[in-house]
Amino acid sequence: VPVTHLTSQFAILGKATSNTAHDIEFGDRMAGVCKELAQACLEALSSVRQVGSCQVGELRARVAELSELAVNLDTELQGGTTELIADSLEAELQSMDKAIEEAARRIEEMLTKSRAADSGLKLEVNEKILDSCTTLMAAIRVLVQKSRLLQAEIVSQGKGTASAKEFYKRNHQWTEGLISAAKAVGMGANFLLTAADEVVSGGGKLERLVVASQGIAASTAQLVVASRVKASRNSTNMSQLSSASKDVTQATAGVVATAKSCMQLVED
Repeated sequence: VPVTHLTSQFAILGKATSNTAHDIEFGDRMAGVCKELAQACLEALSSVRQVGSCQVGELRARVAELSELAVNLDTELQGGTTELIADSLEAELQSMDKAIEEAARRIEEMLTKSRAADSGLKLEVNEKILDSCTTLMAAIRVLVQKSRLLQAEIVSQGKGTASAKEFYKRNHQWTEGLISAAKAVGMGANFLLTAADEVVSGGGKLERLVVASQGIAASTAQLVVASRVKASRNSTNMSQLSSASKDVTQATAGVVATAKSCMQLVED
């Protein structure tokens, strides 16, 4: 399970990274490999659950292919400019915020719809699943807010007489880390929404929801690391971000526990 979790996270980050490609065809190809890797990951997880073991040849092949594409993309992007990096960061943060809000809204809509149309075991399972997802999205929303506050503090303390944009440009590697993390969180929110929708509609597996919840939790952890790398050790905002990160971890565990409980309910 840890291997499939890490592999799924690699696929999510790979998909987010594919959006940075200037060549649309290259980006589409990389996104396609990410999809194939995610599918191979799900099949491996299902095999482990059913027979206690799995073949990892397909996983290894897809990981190797995605790694090669990522290296090629990184080489291409190294020649890019840092002039617009502050604008890119703000755009990615706004996109991430939008993805989180949309996921939270859609999950609430699914819950309302299920309560109106379903009953019995199906309603019980859907309510438990969607309630746990709602709790996770609320925790992620708080974490993102705390991350924004810490980033603003870091810029304010570090920019001196320069502008915020100049600070981001001067510290472009840190800024690129934030951009990558924001992309991953946004992609993770979409993945979780899709997995929840498929489960509630009866066409998806609870294992996929587990992978999605662990994936977005890992993405938020990446955002925390990227945010605090320049933070003061005694920062109150840093302390609050760490607390929010623990809440996300706890909420993720809640989704996983709920999914396992619902698996048992369905099997019984």
